[in-house]
Amino acid sequence: MIRRFFRTVRFIILAAPVFLCMPAGVAAPDWDADSTPTYPGDNWNFDLTGHWPGGRASAVAARGDTVFAGSGATLLVLRMPSASLPSEIGRLAMPSVPRGIDLAGDYAYVAGDEAGLQIVDISDVENPAIIGSYQTDAMAMDVRVVGDYAYLGDGWDGLAIIDISDPSN
Repeated sequence: MIRRFFRTVRFIILAAPVFLCMPAGVAAPDWDADSTPTYPGDNWNFDLTGHWPGGRASAVAARGDTVFAGSGATLLVLRMPSASLPSEIGRLAMPSVPRGIDLAGDYAYVAGDEAGLQIVDISDVENPAIIGSYQTDAMAMDVRVVGDYAYLGDGWDGLAIIDISDPSN
């Protein structure tokens, strides 16, 4: 009886991290005969069709065949006529590492870590330029633009909602 109790406790202690650390909506793993976990979707067939070897990428947004990527403290503009042939067509030094990018109209909104929100004019993709910014109190981690508002994930300071109806102001 005591042995069964300790086996149950040991299972709970060992199995709890597997189930507690899984994102919401993800099914528990199925364990096969050799104790290797399999997850729903393991049988999906994805192939890597291209790669930009230009360094680290911390944030990505795309429109058509143009991709904007944060790499170090730089915003790269890549032309992707096909997934296997990326080429750099523009770049912009940023005040900090881009953590999130969203595109709206002629602007890229960049969550720039400790530099807050940077608004970049991308009407000429070969020569992007910062035209505005909003300094936050924390670390801007991600951004989404809807209408006249930028929703900025501002780290420990929560969600910042910024009026961007006039992007240069």
